[in-house]
This record gives sequence, structure tokens and C-alpha cells, in this order.
Amino acid sequence: MGKDNKMLAGIVPIEIWRKMLRVGNSLDIDKGGMYDSRSGAINVWASPEDKPAGWEHVTIDKGALDYPRSIVGTISWEPTAQLVDEKWEDAAKIFFDICPYERWRVEKREICAEKTILESEVEWMTEKALFLLLVASKELDPPGGIFCRFCDAYVKVTLFNEFIDHLVEIHNVDVKSVILGDRFIIETGTGTIEV
Repeated sequence: MGKDNKMLAGIVPIEIWRKMLRVGNSLDIDKGGMYDSRSGAINVWASPEDKPAGWEHVTIDKGALDYPRSIVGTISWEPTAQLVDEKWEDAAKIFFDICPYERWRVEKREICAEKTILESEVEWMTEKALFLLLVASKELDPPGGIFCRFCDAYVKVTLFNEFIDHLVEIHNVDVKSVILGDRFIIETGTGTIEV
């Protein structure tokens, strides 16, 4: 593939893409996972136990990270629209940008023409993206409760006050006030949380 490694992988509804980002965040490399979605794209990292075929000679260590990881590529997106039931809806074009820097370094591939992508790397990235997509699709209809960004999960509560109690008791959040409107805004000692 050479210099430009960006390839179209598919189109998904924008809600699914947003959920893929949240799933990626819940499986972050700093939490022992394989993803990093902090930048609005999803970086996908290999581990010593889970890496593409053809990486047998690549040693994956911690470096500056908390866990041994080596980047394989990025899942990025561009806004688009798709026709659903005769109506245009916001969607996301999903792209793979595969850049296995660690493998290239080990193989001493220094010029762009030498920096080829293995078919196994494309297959591995596809598996990782499909995993995120399946988890995000499963959550398309949110489960009962309120989404807690600290837990990266829905907290089942009967009353909103129970969610406030959850934030205070489980996450030690200093809740100052709650503003009720279209969205609930919780003012804390360090900023606001929109629910």
C-alpha cells in the first residue's frame, strides 16, 4: 500500500460511531486495553498476546505506556449522510490508516516505498473494528439507567438523586449543584458533568 495507507472500511450511523469511541475509551491502553479514542479517532494497539500474524519478530514492550503495546493503526472517520427509510441521516465514513511503525522499525523499512502493509494487519484491524462495532451496536438502545462517565457504564437508578449519591459515594465527586433542563448539568468542585 505504500505511502497512503488510509482505506475506506465502511459507513455507520453517527450514533454508532460515537458509541464505538466510548467503547474504545472503556478499553483504553491505560486501563490494560488495546484502544485509545481520546483524540476523536481510535488508535488500535497490539499487545504481546494479541498482535497481527507476521509480528512474531516484533518485541512489544511498555515504553512510556503502563502496559506493553505497539500501535498498528488508527480507525478514523469523516462525516457523511446515508439514506435510511427514504430519509437522510447523519453517518460516519470509517477509515483504517494502518501504520505498523514498530514492525517497520524492526524490519529497517526507512523509505515510504518499503513500508508495506501486511494483509494480516488489515484482517487484524478489521477484527478489532468489528468488535467495537458489535459492542456499540448492541448498546444502540441504551439500557435502563443513567450513563456514568466514570464507570463507562449505565447505572441503574430509580431517581436522579440516586445517581448523585452514586457519584458522591463511589467516585468521591464533590457535587455543588444540579441544573435541570433539556439536559441535567451537575456542577462539581472541578467542573461540570452533562447527563
